[in-house]
Amino acid sequence: MALVLLMRPGESIFAGDDQITLREVVSEFQAVVEAGGSLFDIVDDRATEVLPSVRLSIGDKALQSAVRIAIQAPRDKLILRKEKYREMKDQSP
Repeated sequence: MALVLLMRPGESIFAGDDQITLREVVSEFQAVVEAGGSLFDIVDDRATEVLPSVRLSIGDKALQSAVRIAIQAPRDKLILRKEKYREMKDQSP
């Protein structure tokens, strides 16, 4: 099962300690993300591996200025929005 998040250009999530940033919404079925220093075209519901064992696809329905990104990752890989990731890091000793 995939985690689905609505993302706008410039927003980021973290898969573990690896940042994934939505760079561009090309169309309602295509987006460009940056992960691990590389750019990836995410097209429709085809899963694209952007990091080892982390795959992204476009979710059910996309909007004009945002897309729903479906994230497939192992259960032990923590997926957080950038704000929550920073909050968690600030609280750790």
